Amino acid sequence: MKKKSILSVFILAVFYYLIISLCSCNKENPVISHIEEFDSARYNSHRDIVSVGYYTYVIDSVNIFLGDYSGLSYFRSNNIPTYIPYGDNFFCRGMGGVGYEMYFVGNSFGEQTGFERPRIKKWNNMSFEEIPIVDTSNKNYYLQYVYLSFDKGLFMGGSKGNVLRYYNGNFTKYQFDTTYLLCKFFEDEQQNLYYWGWKDSMNQQATAYKEYQYFYKFSSSYWQLVYTRISVTDSTQINNLYPYQIGNEILAVGDDGIYKFDGSAYLQIKHLDAFQSQNGLPIGGSNIGGSGSNNFIIVGIEGGNHNVFYNWNGNKWSKEYTGTAISFYDVKYANDCYIATCYFFQACDYFKFTKK
Repeated sequence: MKKKSILSVFILAVFYYLIISLCSCNKENPVISHIEEFDSARYNSHRDIVSVGYYTYVIDSVNIFLGDYSGLSYFRSNNIPTYIPYGDNFFCRGMGGVGYEMYFVGNSFGEQTGFERPRIKKWNNMSFEEIPIVDTSNKNYYLQYVYLSFDKGLFMGGSKGNVLRYYNGNFTKYQFDTTYLLCKFFEDEQQNLYYWGWKDSMNQQATAYKEYQYFYKFSSSYWQLVYTRISVTDSTQINNLYPYQIGNEILAVGDDGIYKFDGSAYLQIKHLDAFQSQNGLPIGGSNIGGSGSNNFIIVGIEGGNHNVFYNWNGNKWSKEYTGTAISFYDVKYANDCYIATCYFFQACDYFKFTKK
């Protein structure tokens, strides 16, 4: 009897242990624990339709420039733009800089495709000044991207893999792969400067569509290839991943998370578990804007046909706006102000997000 009593007590103890364990598992379901509640909107949003907006530049929450091929719309606190033409037959393809030190790059109107000549203009807070280019190679190309580094000078990327550096009043010419279709410049937390080149398989209708991107690191006077990424999009996968300068970090939006370029590869720094409970998801390869990996806005799709602006503040996501259904937006950030623009049908969808 004694042995049976001991056995009964043991069985009863195991039974209660299993009951408690099952209850605990129900309370801490790993799937449920990954679903996060979204915060309410943290920003006041203002939406408008303006006549220009290929390129967006934000100095602060008051001074905002939207540019196209022929001129700028300069927004001040009253949200009423002042239009300022570039003049001198200047065909603008991109702008960049720091604060009011703004630069504009492109070529001249009317030039035959493939025979363009590069041009640069600088904003002097009132008008535009031409900077004469010295390029002894005498090649035909246009400039499309511009980046101002505090200690390394002004870098400009153009067609056919041509790159110019303007530093201490002097120009230096660099030649990259002539098949690159896009390029950008970035700096990371260690102030390393990178040139990013991109090209594709030129056949988006194929069964498998390939994209190629290359990162080169700048070292005093030359560029070293440090990373190559080849991605394939087909019927089973979408691998779009395009980098953006976010504060002093290089970030990109993927279909499954947020990625950071660390100097040698892309590393996933945030999963998208929070969106398991949402009827939407960020668009892989879309723009991201903000001050760093703990403060940014990305754009997604909800319900299949509505754009959503999602904000990450380092702790939780929030939906800042839902309703428009246009496409990819260019997102810029300065002084707790986000500007998002999307060009369409000779007009520009313009959003301004200011902190509540």
